[in-house]
Amino acid sequence: MTIMQTHSGALIDFRALVRGAPQPIRLHDVAHHLAYLNRYAGGTRRPYNVAEHSMLVHDLACELFPGDYVIQCAALLHDAHESVTGDPISPLKVAFPDLAEQYRRVQDAYDRQLESLLGWASGVFEDSRVKYCDTAVYAYESPRVRRIETPYVLADRIRLAETHCDHWPDDGVIKYLEPSVAKRLFFRRIVESVARARGRRALGAW
Repeated sequence: MTIMQTHSGALIDFRALVRGAPQPIRLHDVAHHLAYLNRYAGGTRRPYNVAEHSMLVHDLACELFPGDYVIQCAALLHDAHESVTGDPISPLKVAFPDLAEQYRRVQDAYDRQLESLLGWASGVFEDSRVKYCDTAVYAYESPRVRRIETPYVLADRIRLAETHCDHWPDDGVIKYLEPSVAKRLFFRRIVESVARARGRRALGAW
């Protein structure tokens, strides 16, 4: 079986996805799945989900790139592919590069279809500005949500976060949102951000 069923009942065929066959990507599925998916394989002080992380990346993108609504939206949805692949942790991918490559194939194929759905050029999710915001937020959140600082939190990532996240306070930025709350806030932000990126008002749900 190479097909998964999403929260809404949509069926994603992974083999067809990597071949480029259109799949039923639904943004309300993205909101649900990421709100119920924990970062760091759950190895945090309290449950901390990918939806909340994505909203922090979006916050930083809005600060750094005001008016660039496509980049802001891409920052918000940069982990949307994890709604079907889960969030494989970095040490696992480093230990098994062949496995990491297979994950990348699926994630890249998903990203290209989502870009097409949103009317964007291919490769927006790979934009260096999106990567920068993701890395900066990772460096900010990692020592705060984990019980113990880990060796693979690299010094250059910490320095990167200090460049643009040093004005964020130590406490209160990370809310540890309950999944149902994170889902509601994340989906609302998705609808609004997609509408801004398309240059029109948010008129309906996906």
